[in-house]
Amino acid sequence: MESIFEQLSSNIKLLVYADDILVIAWGQDHTLIRSRLQEAMNTIHRWAVTTGFSLSPSKSQLLHVCRKYKHYSVPRLQINGTLIEEVNVAKILGVTVDRRLRFSAHARACRKALESTQNLFQIMGSRLIGGNRRSLMRIHQSLTIPKLFYGIGFISIGSEQFIRKLRPAYNSIVRSITGAFRTSPINSIYAESGMLPFEYLYVQQLTKCAILRQQRVTIEDSNKTLTIIQRANSQLRNLTNEQIPYIEPITRHGPRQWNAKTIKVDWKLKLKLRSGANSMQAIPLFTEHINREYSNHLHIYTDGSIADNRVGCGIWSSNIQKLMRLRPECSIFSAETYSILNAIKSVNDIDSPLVIFTDSASAITAVQNGSSKHPWIQSIETAGQFKNITLCWIPGHTGITGNELADHLANEARAMPSIAQGVPAQDAIRNLKHIIRQSWESVWTSHNQPFLRQIKCNTYAWNDRKQRQETRALCRLRIGHTRLTHSGLFLRNRELCDTCNTLLTVPHILLECRKYNSIRTTCEIQGDISEVLSNNEQRESKLIEYLKQTKLLHQL
Repeated sequence: MESIFEQLSSNIKLLVYADDILVIAWGQDHTLIRSRLQEAMNTIHRWAVTTGFSLSPSKSQLLHVCRKYKHYSVPRLQINGTLIEEVNVAKILGVTVDRRLRFSAHARACRKALESTQNLFQIMGSRLIGGNRRSLMRIHQSLTIPKLFYGIGFISIGSEQFIRKLRPAYNSIVRSITGAFRTSPINSIYAESGMLPFEYLYVQQLTKCAILRQQRVTIEDSNKTLTIIQRANSQLRNLTNEQIPYIEPITRHGPRQWNAKTIKVDWKLKLKLRSGANSMQAIPLFTEHINREYSNHLHIYTDGSIADNRVGCGIWSSNIQKLMRLRPECSIFSAETYSILNAIKSVNDIDSPLVIFTDSASAITAVQNGSSKHPWIQSIETAGQFKNITLCWIPGHTGITGNELADHLANEARAMPSIAQGVPAQDAIRNLKHIIRQSWESVWTSHNQPFLRQIKCNTYAWNDRKQRQETRALCRLRIGHTRLTHSGLFLRNRELCDTCNTLLTVPHILLECRKYNSIRTTCEIQGDISEVLSNNEQRESKLIEYLKQTKLLHQL
């Protein structure tokens, strides 16, 4: 179908996916736009006839997108004399768009699609033995998230409206997963379960989409700012005061070609040396190995170092000493990889054989596999097609002189200014996830002292119990909202303890009520409320036993 792109004029945009064709024309004069579209449809029809395709007018639709409320009366389009239906709402590869470029219909479709998922969570959470919270969260990641954020690069045009309409459906699923009541404070539920609020999850998914889109931009177009990146940066700044760093572009999107020349890899020392080998074992074997295998090669040692968000790279040989500091978003894997790449670039002689000694088994494995999407791994593979290169694994911190000197340079590089270098997409995504989580945690800690703050000071997930009922009981106790203590909310009053005649609260049930003093002593329930409800397996087991003996477990 590539020949169809050569048939149309430059004022027509054509998008093709499988057998679907989307023809786009734009401008200020609606009559001129229709005439351009009609001419394009005639051209596409003639092309289809000559190439063996057939267009279906009954399956074709015309959507006039305009933010003005006036509806223009203009001639409809035709395919081979058959009129095309003009619609107010159209679905484009699963994303529903209306004529004013709003996504209310798409949000309604998402909510309807989530109804079956909500029912699934309710059934699994209440009836099935295997429906523990960890399993439900995995199902949530695989079913809910893709439905909610499908086509986020497009629907982010109407982000505020989209968030407002889908937040309730997301919150309902979160309550089903955790077992919390609909009257329980939603922010406490998020913090207790370790899940993100919908707004933060939305920005996380949008920035991930923007980063993956940016890494596909070619080097020639890298200075052009894509619209989705602008929207993602705007949302990210509003939420965290951060923005997406420059992303290193990748050179290919899939595995390397089957017939491409590959870099030689040497694992012989790894077969001879076990983990934790000392210098007396490693140095003689290494010396013997290089004398036997690489006496005629140029030797270069590389290493990476990371500490306190400072990432350094070191390269050492008899005539090369180089140190560089990368951006703080980069990982130790990227530091090791960038060191290897720069070691290759530092050798101008193409014909001389080169051996690079590194203690990064992960970097060597990634180069060997040939399926990595890391930009610097791909650059190493490309360089290996033009130079005689061998990557040799050596044990780190075993007294090998070259490795120790490269490690020293990498440590020194952490004190230098960062070089003007981009960030690999996987590192940027990992870092932005951490930034978004920290932003949510700062908002959570600024709330007006919810009950959960006495027990849990962060928003990261705690370990769950194996039994769903026990996890649900602990969740309700930690957020301070149980059926026993807050059922009176529906009757606009609060429950009182029938023994102590005081307000019935979670601390009173667990630590104060005279009715359960003997059982409390037997089960060793002692300390303050933060200790009793902490994420300690032994304390949790004692608390569950206390709830069973007091017959309160089923009343929570």
